[in-house]
Amino acid sequence: MESKLERRDLGFIGICLLVTVVCLIIGVHYFYRAFPEASIDFRVTREQAQTQATDFLATRGFDLSQYRHSAIFRHDDQTKTFLERQLGLEGATQTIGNPVQLWRWHNRWVRELEKEEFQVDITTTGQLVGFSHLIEEEAPGASLNESAARALAEDFLATALARDLSALEFVEAQSSERPERIDHTFTWKLRDFEISEGTYRYDVTVQGDTIGGFGEYLKVPEAWQRDFKDIRSRNDTTGMIAALFMLLTMLAMLAVFFGRIRAQDIRWRTALVFGGIAAVLNLLAELNNFPVTQFYYATTDTYGSFLTQQLLFGLLTALGQGIFIFFLTAAAEPLYRRHYQGQIQLGAQFTPQGMRTKRFLLGTILGLALTAFFFAYQTIFYVVADRLGAWSPAQIPYSEMVNTYIPWIVVLLIGFMPAVSEEFMSRAFSIPFLHKYLKSRWAAVVLSAIIWGFAHAGYPQQPFWIRGVEVGIAGIIIGYIFLRFGLLAPLVWHYTVDALYTALILLRSSNDYFVVSAALSAGLMLVPLAVAIVLYVRQRRFADPAPLLNERDIPPEPEEAADKTAPAAADPVPTFTYIPLTPRRITISAAVVLASLGVFAIDYEQPLDFVAVEMTRSAAEARAILHFEEAGADPAAWEIVTFYHNQPNNAAIKYILEREAVTTVNRLYSSDLLASLWITRFFRYGEKEEYQVAIHPETGALYSMRHLLPEETAGADLDEKSARAIAVEYLRAFAIDPDLLDLKESSSERHPARRDHRFVFEAREGDSRNIDELRYRVRIDIAGDKPANILRSLKVPEAWQRERDESTALKTTLFGLIIALVVGIGLHGCWLLISHIRNREMHWAPLVKIAGVGIALFLLNYLNDLTTFERGYDTQLTQSIFTIMQLFGAIAGGLGIGVVVVAGLALATSLYPHWPDRLRAARRVPELRDALVGVVLLLIASESWGHLRGWIDAQFITYNPSPGNALPLAPDSYLPLWGGLTAGLAMAAMVPILAGFVLYYGRQVLKKPRYWILAGTAIGLISSGSSAVHLGEFYFAFFSFIATMAFAAVGVVAFLRNNLLAYVLFGLSTSLQSVKDLAQTSVPAFHLQAIALSVLVLLVIFYLWRRAPSAPP
Repeated sequence: MESKLERRDLGFIGICLLVTVVCLIIGVHYFYRAFPEASIDFRVTREQAQTQATDFLATRGFDLSQYRHSAIFRHDDQTKTFLERQLGLEGATQTIGNPVQLWRWHNRWVRELEKEEFQVDITTTGQLVGFSHLIEEEAPGASLNESAARALAEDFLATALARDLSALEFVEAQSSERPERIDHTFTWKLRDFEISEGTYRYDVTVQGDTIGGFGEYLKVPEAWQRDFKDIRSRNDTTGMIAALFMLLTMLAMLAVFFGRIRAQDIRWRTALVFGGIAAVLNLLAELNNFPVTQFYYATTDTYGSFLTQQLLFGLLTALGQGIFIFFLTAAAEPLYRRHYQGQIQLGAQFTPQGMRTKRFLLGTILGLALTAFFFAYQTIFYVVADRLGAWSPAQIPYSEMVNTYIPWIVVLLIGFMPAVSEEFMSRAFSIPFLHKYLKSRWAAVVLSAIIWGFAHAGYPQQPFWIRGVEVGIAGIIIGYIFLRFGLLAPLVWHYTVDALYTALILLRSSNDYFVVSAALSAGLMLVPLAVAIVLYVRQRRFADPAPLLNERDIPPEPEEAADKTAPAAADPVPTFTYIPLTPRRITISAAVVLASLGVFAIDYEQPLDFVAVEMTRSAAEARAILHFEEAGADPAAWEIVTFYHNQPNNAAIKYILEREAVTTVNRLYSSDLLASLWITRFFRYGEKEEYQVAIHPETGALYSMRHLLPEETAGADLDEKSARAIAVEYLRAFAIDPDLLDLKESSSERHPARRDHRFVFEAREGDSRNIDELRYRVRIDIAGDKPANILRSLKVPEAWQRERDESTALKTTLFGLIIALVVGIGLHGCWLLISHIRNREMHWAPLVKIAGVGIALFLLNYLNDLTTFERGYDTQLTQSIFTIMQLFGAIAGGLGIGVVVVAGLALATSLYPHWPDRLRAARRVPELRDALVGVVLLLIASESWGHLRGWIDAQFITYNPSPGNALPLAPDSYLPLWGGLTAGLAMAAMVPILAGFVLYYGRQVLKKPRYWILAGTAIGLISSGSSAVHLGEFYFAFFSFIATMAFAAVGVVAFLRNNLLAYVLFGLSTSLQSVKDLAQTSVPAFHLQAIALSVLVLLVIFYLWRRAPSAPP
């Protein structure tokens, strides 16, 4: 009977209440022993900290009346973790505040479009621990020598901050010569204070003859940072492996989603409700977080631009999260409904009728009891784990309370999002899905719990598996509850437990508003429970659940509903009308295209078009090893990886081209700088020390040798004069005349067993390497008494760079319109695909096979690039951890490629259902001939057009927002030709799909040619306006866009037309760019690969033609 509470129901409720009381007592008693919370004395509020900071700046003579203020509470998490790991929580608590000042109110004053700003750090106990006055590089000031500036800094420490100089030990100094002043920074450390080689430091910056900054901090030892990153990498890797299984789960959900669409078994309203709630909560959370985002406002933007960006980001985040929850609901609900027919429908749980059922009452009570149970379970788990040597960092739950407008919104979001996403994915979907294939309900429960549990392994708890085990055990228990009682109890439990943990600090606040709002948010599930109880008491009976059960909403499968006695209607054989190219049209087109080759008589210069690759990777590596041996090192003792690296300074190139000709850029990059290098890395697994040898890509001459050393490596302790002499000799070793350079910056850093120096030299005024205010610089690093690096660079003026980075509300709005257009088209494409699947049969097998080919090509391309596999290896990681991370990236990337291919082909099928037949029909002689002729002519025309465009761009290069360069791609894989072939095959699929999508919108949405033109013009105006810095760049970008679109339109109308095979071949022809790049080198091995790639492209064309089935009549 489900109309009344029976004796066993009362017993069940009594047990739940008993469990709740007992577990709450246990949890409350031991909670802070299991989850220690950092104790912070908020003696000073945000407003009091602002007042104190304002008073300090006023005493320094600064007027803040025209500045915008923002403030947040923050701390250095690395310092906190270091102290807890080295001293334990009790020792860390004693050290924080004496002397380490960790908890801070960070105040900031800014003005839009101005670099000058002020920052002041006030601790929660009222101490000044940080100050910064940012000013422009060009701002005038004095040019004090080091001793005078240091005296000024010491006076500031002693008088303004009342620091005892006798308790400080001088560590290092650095100076930087600005255009109109000299800046200095001095560093001291606290005497007689050291924690595992970590020292407490004080920095003072002198700008000209005024104090420009002060800060104090704990310098965490580099060796500890490396060790801790290695420890944390195990958490991250474990989480990655679990995330891969979660990704596979989502792919399975995607397959079920489309299958249920075909069966018309998706409950769209339910999915929309959950997705809508997620979108609203995320939007409110983004708006609520505005005080934090405002603090990080970039002063290169207008404030209106910043507000527009935040609104756009909030809307996109809300939309993305809403779509995500919508999808999870739509995919999980059908499986839950079909496999658990005796449970109440997901969409009916929280309806008035659903809340009147006994199941809702008991399920909610059970979910709340589970909250108390897991509160105690996690507490006891970590108390025991702590005794066995596990470690968990102290919690800092203050951010939401002190940094947001309405803290309880965070409680709602953190409660809702994990509860819905994780319960739908790991319980409602995974358990029935895995049960189907594993044939064991408990195997499904355990496997889904393990995957879900270790997806939480990224938390900082140690050892790395402890969090996965804790959550995994919880998953098994919740899995049993799910099987026994349905999804309601897990949802109630998951929401309440996450919301409760988030709300704990608010519940302990002395602010009544925080306490009440947090209690209502965390205890939200008590509201429907109270409603259910009131309804039962008033009506003295429960509602009949039968009409709400899943079994009442199980539609028959399409094949079950079909009339099996009626013969299946065969699709009519499609026929296609094709008008071949006439000989006259071919002749005229060929004549025009061949005549266009005349544009090659026009010569022009492009930025960096002289750069060539004249060495293979193996030859470059051999040359680097010779240089390495000449430096006295043994290459046999190191791991070696060689890669090609392009390093143009695009900002500097743009700056030069606004003032000088392209020849100036090429002159600089052909003598004093290199835009491309072969770099050979000599390293050892797990060790910081390594060498990087860079050589000229044409001659093999040594360009630089970088030597990275750990902080603890012993070395000399030179004074600045001696170190500078070494730097000057190192300049001469690389044929750089030090007499043509001035020293602009110098710094030294004292390590435990050596002193390092850094010198930055700049070309003197009038040097041809300086262009207007752009400066040629060379940096030399000295480690002990050995040169450790040489770095050549071009320094662009700060004011010019800030102007380039400036953003206005108009530009941001235009960029937002582009995003809105892309998102809108994407959503419309999804709707078209869903509509097609609902109304027609979608044959997935061929699409999946093609996607399989795409995945195989991606993985083969990945294997082809294994030559540079360790290029990005972080020596803080073990080899095995790094390898697992890379494999995860490869597998996830391959799956992503597969999804994109299937989605693209499915969308193409929804728009053009008979495209496979159309492609097969294209093997007929007229279409095949026209495709080959049209693509060849279009390729020739494209080369001519590209050359003409290049010449036009060269004439107006001053106005080009992104001049670009002609640098070759990296030829450092096993077979460089393979990258070209896979790129061509990818484009062979993408070009016809994109063209079909554009043509569909033109024909079905815009319809009339004049609307095509208006739409294209609008897109050109919006895209050009969103990127241009001034009017000249806008005109250049707009007319370039119009010209490109016009050429593309001519190419489609004149050459590709309605010949599908022509689009495929044109996409494949992009491989010929790699043929061109390989053939232009002087390396015979690359010439052979160019020939081989050409043959492979021809073989692919021949294979596609021969394998195509007979064309329909």
